[in-house]
Amino acid sequence: MKTYAYATALGGLALATGLILYHGVALVLQALQAAGYGLIGIILFHLIPLAWDTLAWRALFPEPAKCPFSRFMRARWIKESVNNLLPVAQLGGRLVAVRLLIREGIAAEIAGASIVVDLTLAVLTQLGFTLFGVGLLVSLTQEKGIALSVLGGVAIMSALVAGFVFLQRRGLFEGLMTRLSPFITEERW
Repeated sequence: MKTYAYATALGGLALATGLILYHGVALVLQALQAAGYGLIGIILFHLIPLAWDTLAWRALFPEPAKCPFSRFMRARWIKESVNNLLPVAQLGGRLVAVRLLIREGIAAEIAGASIVVDLTLAVLTQLGFTLFGVGLLVSLTQEKGIALSVLGGVAIMSALVAGFVFLQRRGLFEGLMTRLSPFITEERW
């Protein structure tokens, strides 16, 4: 397994190097220089919401002390990286995070359930930010046409989230796992 991981990392490094050479080292360095030291600040600032997200996610576990914060932070960081860098429809990173937590000794059911709750809360939070943004848009521009369209989208998304929560409470994932369990073995997972 480690050989595969090293080979994958080496392949990724080779691909990144190839892309830099293809586009020109000078152009890449010029873009980095244009960004300046502010880029480092942005990267460091991202650690703050990442840490808060990790703390919130860790709070979902009955015994968070069983797995240290640093392991949760690593899983969260890798989850975001996979979701942002690979074409996995925001789900692949969540599966990777579950797998990492299972390797840390957390029960698969609890790790999986935490990801579902985390996803649900993330969507609800995004709806709140969207409503806040619409409020700012209307107050600053008096633009009602766009606001009504966005509010219509928020209403539809809210109904979908409510349906998702309802189905969760009715055993959606329990039934799904019951049907999938013959196909999922611990060795393959």
